[in-house]
Amino acid sequence: MLKSIAEEITVVLAANDVIKTDEMEAYNYGLQLLVPKVILYITILIVSLITNTIWVSFAFVVLFMTLRRYAGGFHCKTAETCLFFSFLIYLLVLFGYDFIQRIPQIGYGLSSLFSAIVVLTFAPIEDVNRPLEGNEKVQYRLKSMAALVIILVAELVSLVFQFKTLSYVSACSLTANAVLILLSQLRRCKNEVENSKSGCENN
Repeated sequence: MLKSIAEEITVVLAANDVIKTDEMEAYNYGLQLLVPKVILYITILIVSLITNTIWVSFAFVVLFMTLRRYAGGFHCKTAETCLFFSFLIYLLVLFGYDFIQRIPQIGYGLSSLFSAIVVLTFAPIEDVNRPLEGNEKVQYRLKSMAALVIILVAELVSLVFQFKTLSYVSACSLTANAVLILLSQLRRCKNEVENSKSGCENN
């Protein structure tokens, strides 16, 4: 569905001479990456306005995506699945606060500490759908560490000044990234085991 939307937009742009015919393939690929993100952010904006959580939603998206972009982690095989699970993560964070607000802030701190260890150990992690080439791994490592520091500073400030909402959002953004990194590692291990079995059977 999302792929079809990208293709239709590309055709319309070419038909109106906005882009050249030989550029259609490149634009189509770019739109396939852009359309899901636009839909996701618009949906999050609508939900945050309805629930009056615009600043909480904004803080989570910024902190989560800043680290996610460079640390990497689990990637879905289709844009539709990625869109669904990204929105699901957002909803869990948004409505989860009402259920765990009685947890002491130190609980958020411990969650962030464990997640930080995961990020420090594995980031940036390559996924079968998102390989890193050349010196990208070094650059992404440095940038993911910078993003991690930003989140940890936000967490520390929130703990010191008792900003429970910021503490929760910071911990959630870091924990969500750690979970995605671990899921990617599990998928990699699974693929290695399957390839090893396949190799043994062929031999």
